[in-house]
Amino acid sequence: MTKNILIFIHGITPNSNPPDPENAQYRRLLDAVAAKDPSILKKFDDEPIFVKWGALYGSPPPGKGHQRLDRAEEFASDRASDDNAKKMPGNVWNRQLRLPIIAGIIDDIKYSVISKGLADALYYAAPDGEELVRAEVYSQLAREIAPLLKGKDEVRLHFVTHSLGVSIGHDFAYAVFNPGQKSSFVKDHATGSVRANFKTLQKRAKEGTLKFGSFVGMASQLPLFIMRSQKVVELFAAGKYLDPVDIGVTSKKEVVVKFFYDPDDLLGFPSRGLYSPNDAFCDVRVQTGQNPATAHTDYWWNSDVADQVIELWKRRT
Repeated sequence: MTKNILIFIHGITPNSNPPDPENAQYRRLLDAVAAKDPSILKKFDDEPIFVKWGALYGSPPPGKGHQRLDRAEEFASDRASDDNAKKMPGNVWNRQLRLPIIAGIIDDIKYSVISKGLADALYYAAPDGEELVRAEVYSQLAREIAPLLKGKDEVRLHFVTHSLGVSIGHDFAYAVFNPGQKSSFVKDHATGSVRANFKTLQKRAKEGTLKFGSFVGMASQLPLFIMRSQKVVELFAAGKYLDPVDIGVTSKKEVVVKFFYDPDDLLGFPSRGLYSPNDAFCDVRVQTGQNPATAHTDYWWNSDVADQVIELWKRRT
């Protein structure tokens, strides 16, 4: 018997006061899927695992570590804005002819998609930011998945990720399923029951009773993030590719990974071409919106995304 576990990992939204991702994002996709196929969610054996990180949802500030990221991004974006520069005495503010429509679009992109979205990327690319985010997300997943591994039944992990969450989920799969690597999270950061639970995941993956079920990546930034590794830089410089087996993908023909991207989303990229062999991967071009700011966030309730997710889950559960 096979048990299927559904995992959601969000990125950071450009909202000044971010809503709880469970209702604002995760359940929006689940509702869209259920509206098209009411039976599909019954294929999963437990309640979905809703990862939360990067902000204090439903709690007062200031939080700690990664929970301050959203608030810090909002502050930096506001302080670095053209409007704020105009207000500050001593600045030189020469008049400039700007077409209102184009100016509005550029400002929206600059101070939401780039200022905040790119700030997420820089934070996770920095050693201390990566350490804090992984400590939070990996710990959540280790705590919630390990108790579901009782018995010898095969367990499949199914990921639904967005934006920076794509890279975090990809890194987690690499840490669990890559037999040749020793996770720095286990070696340096995990302690007590979290370490034991994570090692249980790795052990079951090595035994073949914990498997990669499927992966949904919306607004993937993997082409940017994998350059953090000199090993990958050397690989790509030689014209070579990532090995799907390293993240647990062993299928040679059946699609198990779908990357969704809108060409108007400045932080979303097709990513299948990074892997070889890549028959198990599929890039899905969708239209989430013509405004680059909303194009980055509106995958969660897009009808085409829901259709493709249903097709994936029907085959892989």
